[in-house]
Amino acid sequence: MIFVNYLKYGDRHKILELRPVHQKYLFDLRDRGLLVAAGSFAGDVGGLFLYETDTMQSAEALMANDPYILGGAIEHYSISPWEVHAVNPLLLRTTPKAAS
Repeated sequence: MIFVNYLKYGDRHKILELRPVHQKYLFDLRDRGLLVAAGSFAGDVGGLFLYETDTMQSAEALMANDPYILGGAIEHYSISPWEVHAVNPLLLRTTPKAAS
């Protein structure tokens, strides 16, 4: 099942400081088949992550282990199960600077 995680960044200094290790964490989740997609919003005010996991508890654990959470850089996040009814994978592409 896919879980969507909408988050709002907190302390800007902490976000910038933790970003490299946070991105490494996310790319590891992707490589392990636990992250469908992730990205930040325009203006770098927050982000959206799509997790692939069996339970809400597992999705919560993925966020609990994110360096942004561990470093106290997130003001708020909300995880919800998401039922995908249609997909066009040809339209989903990474921003060149964020691709890894």
